[in-house]
Amino acid sequence: MYPDESYILSKIHNGIGGELLKISLEVPLEVEKNEKLEECAKAIYEIGMSLQALDDFFDIEEDRLAGKVNLYESKLLYSKEVKEVVEKSYLKEVSEKAYNGFEILEKNGYPMNRKEAKRILKKLFQLRGLKEYSNILDEEDDSRNGYEEDYDSQLAEYRICEY
Repeated sequence: MYPDESYILSKIHNGIGGELLKISLEVPLEVEKNEKLEECAKAIYEIGMSLQALDDFFDIEEDRLAGKVNLYESKLLYSKEVKEVVEKSYLKEVSEKAYNGFEILEKNGYPMNRKEAKRILKKLFQLRGLKEYSNILDEEDDSRNGYEEDYDSQLAEYRICEY
């Protein structure tokens, strides 16, 4: 029987997605017991989990051939919906998880608003060969769950390098 979503998230993605990125803050967290760093570690974990889920979407065929467990495959197998509906729902869910991580960063003083988070997610979709799916990100209402402050002027200073 193919593993379900909860098994994949807790037993597989937790270690290769969330915890892998979060490990970058392990030493600072040990040296400096700091609530802000702990919150940033949660944010990075959320973003890492979303990146791993996005990776599963992109690598579904490769994972099938290699006999690897894949979160998107699990969603398809256990859903009663047609593939197109599952696909759209899956990508929205992945994006929301990333947005949650970016929102935690914003609440802890990092210049990251939802518009900037969306720009980063679109870039990730493009880098993973999913450019045609980035329109899913445009379908949402940016005012919904908008982040608290608009750091657009500060963002220019911290802009992630364009590829």
